[in-house]
Amino acid sequence: MSDQLFEKLFKAKKLDFDQHLTDNPYTTALPLHDVHYANHSMTARLGPLKPEECKGHFISYPCIPVAILMHALSRTAGKLLSKVADADGAPYRVVSADVRADNFAFAGEPVFMDVNYSGRKDDDYVFFCTAKSTDDKQFGAMTLRLSRDTRS
Repeated sequence: MSDQLFEKLFKAKKLDFDQHLTDNPYTTALPLHDVHYANHSMTARLGPLKPEECKGHFISYPCIPVAILMHALSRTAGKLLSKVADADGAPYRVVSADVRADNFAFAGEPVFMDVNYSGRKDDDYVFFCTAKSTDDKQFGAMTLRLSRDTRS
């Protein structure tokens, strides 16, 4: 997509803020809020993020990088794994992730995450994860396979 088309499509999201990157905002996991568990599913909220927390992605149009969003979804799935496997805080590893990014989650927008346990496949635990806006616009989705890490 050209810069001109991007600017035209997202002109309402343009923000002027200090974009000088002195600290990397991506070195620490973003906190999850309003985490709730019920019936093999978990919900959580990410953000809303400040523009400074999205520095460098994209200049003047701050949004959450897909990798950061998917990391938040996988962390939520890891919390759900602790409940499903009755292994509070036990280490796990990501076996596979099928990721889909549908829309940008811009700074100032809360992201509502919904993670559902789908069952077992071999020794792995399978989760279906979505990230949506307040008005139910989907930012992304992921089918995630996790394995309890039994290595010492």
